Amino acid sequence: MRVRGDNAPSNAFSLEEQPNKPGVALVRFYENAEPFEEKRDELTISGWVYDEYHLELNMYDGLSEDILGNYAGYLAQAKLHEAEGKTIPSLQQQVADLETDKAALTEKVTSLEGQVTDTQMALCDVYEQIVAVTSTTGGE
Repeated sequence: MRVRGDNAPSNAFSLEEQPNKPGVALVRFYENAEPFEEKRDELTISGWVYDEYHLELNMYDGLSEDILGNYAGYLAQAKLHEAEGKTIPSLQQQVADLETDKAALTEKVTSLEGQVTDTQMALCDVYEQIVAVTSTTGGE
């Protein structure tokens, strides 16, 4: 996710122990840091904007070194975790929308089938009337 901060990230990642989750560390990965400046009326706001990805891992001695040794893999896992967090609810909404559309289409098809049946019955009646008229008039 794109975030803003007062300062640029000091490293490519940071580790934070989670007080509410003993033995778990939150790893924050930082990419694409760049300064920004924004003027609002007479006020100038400045800081840093960067991509930040999170990953929770079991905390142990040497975790920081392991992340450094396989940085690309851990970063990819953090990005995947974020993408799943956005993609899965979006896909669930699309499925719900499709199911709603399917129900509406099924109702429309049923209605159209009824109209076709009514039209066929009306044509049969007209055909029967034509046959009856031609048979009583001798085909003239």
